[in-house]
Amino acid sequence: MRYIFILFILITMTNIANSDQSSGSIYHLNPNEILNLIKKAEIDSKASYRLYEYYTLSEYNEEESMTWLEKAALLGHELAQFNYVKHFYDNGNKKKANSLAKKWKDNVEINKLFLEKNPSNKK
Repeated sequence: MRYIFILFILITMTNIANSDQSSGSIYHLNPNEILNLIKKAEIDSKASYRLYEYYTLSEYNEEESMTWLEKAALLGHELAQFNYVKHFYDNGNKKKANSLAKKWKDNVEINKLFLEKNPSNKK
């Protein structure tokens, strides 16, 4: 049984290594998908976050990426909120990061990373 498992792992690793698909291509969208997501993104945080992923990981367009990240965060997407706060924190704008962390204090990941480490931010 152990040999079957090892063989399975080796075959899987070989297939992954020989794959021509880049990580960016996984997030690729065709023009119709982009238009549909843009229409939904005004009220749908998942659509906004999907556009953020596309512009970050497929198109490498930071301006568009941040537009959609902010939109998703403001619509309540928890991972977007975390990434948005972390963006400001990592880029030296700790005041903005702390302000947003307080705004979204019910977000468990934000609370763990930004508020629990610095209790003065909770106020």
